[in-house]
Amino acid sequence: MRNKGQIIVMIAILLPVVLVLLALSIDAGRLFIERDRLTRAAQGAADAGISVVAERMVTQVVLRQTTVAGIAGLLPTSVTTPTPPLSDLPAWLTEEDRITLVSPINQTAAASEALTYMDLNGYPEDDPAIRSIQITYPQPGYRVDDHEITTLRMSVGIRRATAILLAGLLHRSSAILEAEAHSSIPQR
Repeated sequence: MRNKGQIIVMIAILLPVVLVLLALSIDAGRLFIERDRLTRAAQGAADAGISVVAERMVTQVVLRQTTVAGIAGLLPTSVTTPTPPLSDLPAWLTEEDRITLVSPINQTAAASEALTYMDLNGYPEDDPAIRSIQITYPQPGYRVDDHEITTLRMSVGIRRATAILLAGLLHRSSAILEAEAHSSIPQR
């Protein structure tokens, strides 16, 4: 029995197995990294959007308190209330402030900021790989008159197609990755 040529047969059998394992490890690593990037972009977009709401909350309260203090300073018998510290800001919101914070104008501004942040981080809205972007503000079930809800929350969900090496073997052209993130601020 001759041993010549057996190594070629073993290589011919093992080479495809090694290549498939290599492609599988590359795909898994790439999908893991892409999912992490997608999650960070969604979280950053939610944080950017809710920061617009927080900025408008501060502006509303400080403007109203400054106006009240200015008017009260003109009246000899009036008592003024100091502007609240930032940690106590939600306690100073009026019903009108709460209505303004969830108005369509503020919803549009918050969503626009979230989309801008996603665009800056490599996930533009017009990217053909993006299957869907869902921005929700305020959270489902939010009502201004419901004093049990103590926070305003923004959610950002992204679905994106990512090309994979083993697409032919799996009869798919890509894998769909999803990420969802939430960011909130107190409002009561």
